[in-house]
Amino acid sequence: MKKSTIAKLLIIGTACAGFSSAFAASTGQIEFKGDITADVCGIKGGSNNQTVQLGSVSAKVLDAVGKQSTGTDFTIELQDCSSSTLNGATVKFTGVEDADAAGLLKIADGAGAAKGVGILVTDANGKPYSIGTAGEKITLTEGGNVLKFKAAYQATKADVKDGNGKVTAPGVVPGKANGTAMFTVDYD
Repeated sequence: MKKSTIAKLLIIGTACAGFSSAFAASTGQIEFKGDITADVCGIKGGSNNQTVQLGSVSAKVLDAVGKQSTGTDFTIELQDCSSSTLNGATVKFTGVEDADAAGLLKIADGAGAAKGVGILVTDANGKPYSIGTAGEKITLTEGGNVLKFKAAYQATKADVKDGNGKVTAPGVVPGKANGTAMFTVDYD
């Protein structure tokens, strides 16, 4: 008698399990996208996520619109480049653009953040990169390439002065002056 009851319960349990899974089933779709490309350079480890220390700069150095701190060098290193399939590359830095100075990277908001200053990114020769716009084409060589840049603070606001030339409101307000940019390397 017990075997018969257990067998019936197993049959009923199996049937219910079948019904419950039928009611709980859902479907969806996943679309995978990408490209197969010719040989391109890889970004060498350490170049894709880095911190550039701009240091502590006195607000007195940035006492007029356009004045800059001393630039800090940084690089993006490429590896495994094939000059037979590449004519060159362009680099674009993206991030939040400073509202007071087009082309500069905005200083991050927050308690204690500096005001009246942005971050200028240039090539190694001092030619500015405008945030969101690709720079000039860079010629690449076979193997590894080191792309050289500089970053500096640049004043975006002027001191407000009274009729006697006394500063009544500083253009640059001291504070934390951090910013974040992403970069994209596009190959020709």
